[in-house]
Amino acid sequence: MWFVEALTQSPAPQPWLVLLVTSIASIFWHALLALLWRFHPSFAEWPLVLLPLLGAGTIVLATYLLLRKWTAMRGWNDRHRLALASGALLSHSLMGGVILTKTMTDRIVADWDSR
Repeated sequence: MWFVEALTQSPAPQPWLVLLVTSIASIFWHALLALLWRFHPSFAEWPLVLLPLLGAGTIVLATYLLLRKWTAMRGWNDRHRLALASGALLSHSLMGGVILTKTMTDRIVADWDSR
């Protein structure tokens, strides 16, 4: 098929773009599944719970299709794979910091500082 052959002859995107797209997609995925219901508890109840789940599923599908296209392109190499993993790790760490800022240790330190 001509379009598959044309796709594989296209140059792969720059690694910084892979990092950026992966980070943004992963941040939105985390926000939908881990943050949205914390700000609006109604999203944790039926039927509104379907909205973040379907949104997250759409992000996963779109990212999968984009990565499938990118990995078939000429020039996809280890730097692209590193950017892909780094983008996911970056957003996971960022969201973990946002979500877990009120841990038991934070409460103990805040209680200790208030004395």
